[in-house]
Parts: sequence; C-alpha cells; structure tokens
Amino acid sequence: MAEAALKLFAVFHCNLMFSAIEEADRAAVIRRCYRPILDAAERFGLPLGFEASGLTLEIARRLDPGFIDRLGELCRRGTVEFIGGGYAQLIGPLVSPRVNRTNLAAGLEAARAILGVTPRLAFPGELAWSAGLAGHYRQAGFDGVILDFENPRSACRLPAEAGGRVVRTVGPDGASIPVLFNHCLAFQKFQRYAHGEMALSALLDYLAGKIGLGPVFSLYGNDAEIFDYRPGRFEAEAPLAPEGEWRRISRLLQALAGDPRFALVAPSAALAAGGDPGGLPELALTTATVPIAVKKQRKYNISRWAVTGRDDLRLNAACALLAEGLPDPAPGRPVGRNWKAVLRLFSSDHRTHLTQKRWRALRRNAVLRQGLAGLEAAMDAACPPFPADPAPPPGARYDGDRVCLATPTVRAELLTRKGLAVESVTFAGLGDRPLAGAVGHGTFADIALAADFFTGHLVFEAPGRPKVTDLVPCRPTFGSHGEGITAGFETRLGLGGLRKAVTASRTAPRLDIVYDYTSQRPLAGSLRLFHVTLPPGAFDPGSLYYRAAQGGPPETFPLAGQDVDHGRAVSFLVSAGQGVGASDGVVDIGDRDKFLRARVVTPGVRPLALVTCRQDEEGLFCRLAFSILETDETSRPGGRGARRLCLRFSLEAFAARPVCAPGRSDVEAGKTD
Repeated sequence: MAEAALKLFAVFHCNLMFSAIEEADRAAVIRRCYRPILDAAERFGLPLGFEASGLTLEIARRLDPGFIDRLGELCRRGTVEFIGGGYAQLIGPLVSPRVNRTNLAAGLEAARAILGVTPRLAFPGELAWSAGLAGHYRQAGFDGVILDFENPRSACRLPAEAGGRVVRTVGPDGASIPVLFNHCLAFQKFQRYAHGEMALSALLDYLAGKIGLGPVFSLYGNDAEIFDYRPGRFEAEAPLAPEGEWRRISRLLQALAGDPRFALVAPSAALAAGGDPGGLPELALTTATVPIAVKKQRKYNISRWAVTGRDDLRLNAACALLAEGLPDPAPGRPVGRNWKAVLRLFSSDHRTHLTQKRWRALRRNAVLRQGLAGLEAAMDAACPPFPADPAPPPGARYDGDRVCLATPTVRAELLTRKGLAVESVTFAGLGDRPLAGAVGHGTFADIALAADFFTGHLVFEAPGRPKVTDLVPCRPTFGSHGEGITAGFETRLGLGGLRKAVTASRTAPRLDIVYDYTSQRPLAGSLRLFHVTLPPGAFDPGSLYYRAAQGGPPETFPLAGQDVDHGRAVSFLVSAGQGVGASDGVVDIGDRDKFLRARVVTPGVRPLALVTCRQDEEGLFCRLAFSILETDETSRPGGRGARRLCLRFSLEAFAARPVCAPGRSDVEAGKTD
C-alpha cells in the first residue's frame, strides 16, 4: 500500500510592530511581504496560514485598507487561514493571568471586527509557552495552539516521531489543549532556501526525510518580513536573493503542489489530522530545567524579554502597574482603549531590537510615563525608612562579627564581614534547623561547588570586568518598629551606591531584605540579588520542588534527580540560558513538609527567577536567585544621570501538604496546615 502523503502546513507570522522596522516602512512591508502571501495562496490554491496580532490588523487597516479587505475575503473563502493570538504580541509567561485573558479577548475581537473571521488556532507570542497558559487559550475558545518542537524535545527527551503528530498538553489546573508542532529547523531551512543559500532539491529531500514520522509536519512557521525585505536587525544580514525571494518560494510551492509525496493543507486541517482531541497523547512540554519553552536556539530564551533589551525590568514593571490599575473588561463588551494602550506597551518588540527612533518615541509615550511614575512611587512605598541607630535594639545582638535578629517568629544570623549576608535563618514552628543561610567552603566534593555560598546578597558580573558583590565589611545601623527589627548598612560598590536593610518580622515567620542602589552610569552585565541558599540536609531531596506562576496558575517542578542551572551563560554574549517567569513575583521552594516562599514585595517589579540544583555525593546543592539584568544581543544600556532602583524582597516559611504530581498545583499558594 502506498504511503499517505505527508501533510505540510505553513504559517506566515506577520508583525507590523517588528522591532527593527520603522513606522514609515510599514506600508512597504505590507506590499512586499504580506501581499505575496495572498498572491501565492490564490495562484496555487494552497491554504496558507496568515498569523497576526489584533494590533497588526489595526495598523494594516489604516495603512492599506484594500489589503485588509482582500485578506478578509480570502479567509472567509478558506483560501487563506487566519491564525490568531492576542491583541499584542506579548510574552504570556511573564504577565499576569488578567493581562493574558484580556489580550486574547481583544485579539479575537479585532479578528472578528476587521476580517470577519474567528480563528481556531493560536500562535503564542514568540512561541513562549508555560503550562499555565493552556487554560487561557482553551477558555478563549481556541481549538489548539502552535508551539515549537525542538526545545521541548530537547528538554523533555521527546522521540522524533512526536514532532509529526498532534499532541495534547495539560496545564496545572487540569485544562488541556491540542498542540500542533512548529519546527524551527524546518523554518530556518525554508529561510535559507528563500534567501538562495539552499537548493530546492535539498529542501525537498529534507522534507521527504520526515515522511513516516507522523501525519503532519510544519513547512514554515516564522516571520514574513524577511522575504524580499530586510528588517535591519543585524550587520551581517543576508543580501536579497537576486531573482526575488517570493519567486523562489513560489517555485517551492509549485513543486510541492505537484509532488505526490506531499499535501499542503491548512493549519486547522493539520490539527484535525491528529484525530479526536480527547484521544491525543498527552505530553509535558516543560521541565524544572526548562520551565518556559521558546523557539530556536538557547540564546533565544525567556531572559530576552524579561531582563535584557534597553530597560526591560522597568518597562515590564510600568506595564504591570498600569494593568493592575485597570478594571476587568465588562463581560460582553469590547476591550476598551485604555486596556489596548497598555497591551500595546506589553509588545515583545519593545524589548528586543527596537530602533533608536522608536525607542525615543516609546519613552515619550504618555501612558508609559504614567506607569514609570507609578513605579517610582511604588518603590518608595515598599521600602521602609532606613535604620539609623548605631545601637542594637531589644531583640538584636551585635558582637562585631555577627548580628543576630531574633523575634518570636524568626531568628537570623547576619555576617558583618559579608555585607549582612544571612548565615542562617530559622522560623518558628518549623524546627531549630536553619532553612536558608550559608554553605561553607569545601562542603561539597565537586570542585565547581568549592566556594562559600550565602543568602541575601547581590552579584554583578560584566564581560571583561571583575565581579562586584555586596559581600563587604560593614558597620551596621539598627531600627525597631511595629513590623520588626532591622539591621542595615551603606556602601559604595563598583555599580554605584547601595543601602541594604534586613528585617526580621515580629508577627510572621518572615525575613525581609531591601536593596536600594543608585548607579551613576548605565549598567551592562548580569545583576542577580536575593540569593536563597538551602543548607544541605534542610530539605528532603526526594520531594524537593520549586513552584511559580508563569502567566497562569502556579506550576510545580520536582527537583529530585535534576541538575538545573537557569543562570548558566549560553555564550560570552548571552549571560543566562533559562529562567522562571514568576509573573506574580513569588517562587516557592520546598519539600513534602515545608516550603520557603521568596517574594518580590515591590509592586509591579518582576525579576527573572533563577534556580540552581546540583546533585553531589555530599548532598544536594540548591539555591534560588532573582535577576534584574542580563545580557544578550538585544542589550542596549541607555539613559543618562543617576538611576535608582529600590527593591524589597521577603522570605517566608510555611508547613505544607505534600506535592503529588509534576506540573500540577498540588500545594495551594499560601496554604498552610
């Protein structure tokens, strides 16, 4: 029996917010990059996928209403399939559930109002995916999502044949959604062919090699703006193919149409080829090592939109505060202008290769300026008065080398020779053994771990420069107030002035740390703070986990037997390879009996959480840190004059019920026995 033709599908991602494209060039992009998609679909009778945000549709309607009319007509006829997403191309794992829900609702409204269609498939922004997003897309009404295959395959050790099948992924709340896989290696080969760097026969041979793996395979699923146009992101971009790149693509489509080995189908038809959605195989697409899947190589990871760019941390925080100040859209009513203005600011392209002209315009945006002013006020409100008394109050002890802060709920030993780093902290009701603190030099057999590790300090590293930390000798000052007792100090570091304060709560098993620093110059490097180091033996290795919400319900990641290092550099240019979204500012780490909750108290600020876990013959090495700055090729330090950042973190301890299954919210957030 002859083998069935391999069903190929193509999705052209169309984004007029593309970071490297000036606003004046958008009409040319529609003419040179988007119209040819419609031409090819009509000419060859092949149902190509056209994906765009609601914002892109609005911009295109203003610039080229004839194009939008034609796109809508072809979508309604089935010649082109519109693939949806949100109103803005934002990074779902980094924003709150409210923002995700509102963005999807506004995107669907735009598709219906502008094109007269309701998309059934979604293409998440930058294909960034956390398990907690599944419920949002399902509740919005999507039949499935298109996600990258190569990164989940590597992280979850999926078999190659899984990439040719439709699967189902399940969120921490039990919501599930079918997944159609996009292959970054395939779309990169498609691009090489279109750019004249690969022969047609070689691409056809590559596709033929996928026959037999499964019923479907992605021919293309990436940017449309790179064919017969160059956005100008890189100095070494490939020159335009002399014969025309859409001509080369048309030649490929014609060859596929006449080749019985292949059948080019609409993306929704490829999804349907998987069979009954309820019978699809269930696959986990994220792990403790890779809690957020994206597309392409490791240099494209979640840090790209969280803490790199020109000023991602402040930009994200301002947007988060603006969103928190808006009411939920009224049921049955369109998403309003205020929400759309904020969603536009959440666009991922503001955080990557944004042109200088567009960056200046963004900084002048009145809505963003309102959010940045709110951030400054939030930082001031979250940070208490700095302790000024040289004498320790009742409950504090200072012997020159150490400060002990003791209340009915928490006891912390701080090292004055190491910038008030936490040597040990114990919490009432959870035993006398420290749950966080210092790990001494030589504790572990692995030479890579043969150093001193502390809790509560910061580390700044930049290429070609010595490491900067706050592990410096200090003379503390003290304060006492209703919330607790505080020790602090001031110093000058290589990155600017720092005021640091550590507070032991009187009323809760909680330790707070405030970092208030002012830099005199733009920083370029990696800045990680609020390290939390678990002493060996403090937690049960067999049930150890971390948990965080990444755009949806909290997700739980078991650490038993795992080697995790989110903060490990990818290259000299890319300083981190992974991270935890922590979209509500909270990361829990614990075992079957207890857990520590690390929280960013400053409203709106969402650093990238980095987990490290190493199995050693002497025990388990595990720590958590929060990054507010990393580097990659999008990093563009900017601004003039002094820049202040005041951040408050807390570390709280709870007893907890056991965690039962990976990827599920088995320990309720904040729940204690």
